[in-house]
Amino acid sequence: MALSKIDGTNFIEGTVPSTVAPGKGKVLQVVTGTKTTTSTISSASGTDIGLSASITPSSSSNKILCIWKVMFSNSSGNNGVLNLLRGSTKIAQGTETDGHQSTSSIATANSNNYWNFDSNGNFLDSPNTTSSTTYKLQTESNDGAGPFYINRTTRNGASDPQGISVITLMEIEA
Repeated sequence: MALSKIDGTNFIEGTVPSTVAPGKGKVLQVVTGTKTTTSTISSASGTDIGLSASITPSSSSNKILCIWKVMFSNSSGNNGVLNLLRGSTKIAQGTETDGHQSTSSIATANSNNYWNFDSNGNFLDSPNTTSSTTYKLQTESNDGAGPFYINRTTRNGASDPQGISVITLMEIEA
């Protein structure tokens, strides 16, 4: 394997010669969406949690790296999952056929306490478009209607700090 050298001029100026960086895999843009408020979701299927971001790829061959962190809890003992969607289409799903394929399974919470889970994940998507594309997260229940809580602290008192949930989109040059 050949080694590339950065000469003194490029090192001082902070530039990388094109022979070192061929142009593939560069991050072209970064978009972030945040949710700082709390919400309660009592629906069993496909409910937006209020966390989304939109990005417009500069080339249809480029990829979108989706990274998320969601503060998620429940108090009913139901199992809940989060789904990543591109527009209205679920993406990043496994191959299970039970109807509850998801990007991230969330553990069951104790019915007497508000247990919090940080659901962290990432997925490299190929949207094949140059149109504005929205990515969002939805919750659904495996065995009931919730309730599920987003950004709720364990005590959830009036003076308690609330959580924050974030989704970040990065366009990656293909």
